[in-house]
Amino acid sequence: MQLLASILVFSLLVLDSDAIQCYQCTSFLGGECSETAKGSVVTCPDGITSCTIVEAYAGGVLFTYSRGCVSADSSGFSAEPGCTTMDSVAAKTKSCNCATDKCNESFETAGARAVQFSLVAAILSAVLINQL
Repeated sequence: MQLLASILVFSLLVLDSDAIQCYQCTSFLGGECSETAKGSVVTCPDGITSCTIVEAYAGGVLFTYSRGCVSADSSGFSAEPGCTTMDSVAAKTKSCNCATDKCNESFETAGARAVQFSLVAAILSAVLINQL
């Protein structure tokens, strides 16, 4: 029983962490970032809980492809999970924000809303099943 309590406390500490890991790169000004060049994995600063992936075209030419940590700013930009597309005569932009570690690997992983089961839920379910 002490082992179960220790595992429960440890999992609560791990799950309470705000730090998220994201891929980070940009093709702007000649950097290497694309569908296949994912960049490096970074731990985002405290308080940042979302990753982003952005593809922007200007005049039909790829302007930038980037991945990184994202937070809301004073301009009203949202860091909430989800994808948006902007398409105008001069520019086209696709971006997705997501809130799990390394979720900005691709647009597919960033836009997918996966159901995740926490370690706590699995442990509690196992305990309840054993009690029945």
